[in-house]
Amino acid sequence: MAAIDRVVASHIDGARSWLDVGTGDGLRAASIVDSLHRPPRSITLCDSSLGMVKTARQHLPSRRVVRWTLEEDPPFVANESFQFITLLGNVLGHIHPQTARLNQLTILHQLMDDDGILLLDFNNRWNVRAYGTWNAGINILRDLVHQPRATFTVTKSINGELISTPVYIGSVKEYRTLLNISEFNIDRIIYFNYASGKSEWVLTGQGFIEASKKEGS
Repeated sequence: MAAIDRVVASHIDGARSWLDVGTGDGLRAASIVDSLHRPPRSITLCDSSLGMVKTARQHLPSRRVVRWTLEEDPPFVANESFQFITLLGNVLGHIHPQTARLNQLTILHQLMDDDGILLLDFNNRWNVRAYGTWNAGINILRDLVHQPRATFTVTKSINGELISTPVYIGSVKEYRTLLNISEFNIDRIIYFNYASGKSEWVLTGQGFIEASKKEGS
């Protein structure tokens, strides 16, 4: 993910303001801030987990870290907006169903400056290197016949206990649709190999999107 973080850093260095949504424990945001020559004048980090918010505040004690869940209005002052908004670590992949993802993007559109930029990465289900030739091939075929499978179950061991959670693994077409409906223009899509940091293409990398507001939206 270092390659994506470098792209993010190149955007937000010297920015007016930055909002990071789904910041988790704050370590990734802290690393990005440490790499900057001129940190944004205003930095806001948010997460839906109270535990993560508390941890992030420990890692970034001088930054504003707030709890924000989809069920609540944004916890910001009236008319506050941001030049850069980031969704890193496949944040939208943990929001279900698609209507909730669309709602999140619509809210972020309202929170973004007119000249602002949305930066997000996503797990790409066509990625042969991440999911294997067979699985990615099946995903591509299902998409081509309009019978996509987008939600998968991921199982992790946490403190010795196996925890299974649903994860949305999208396609570039689906992200184009989501962003278009929520009044964003996609300015650039690039693909990375998370392990090597090298640039890839749609069949071999995870996706990274730069988007701006549609004119007049």
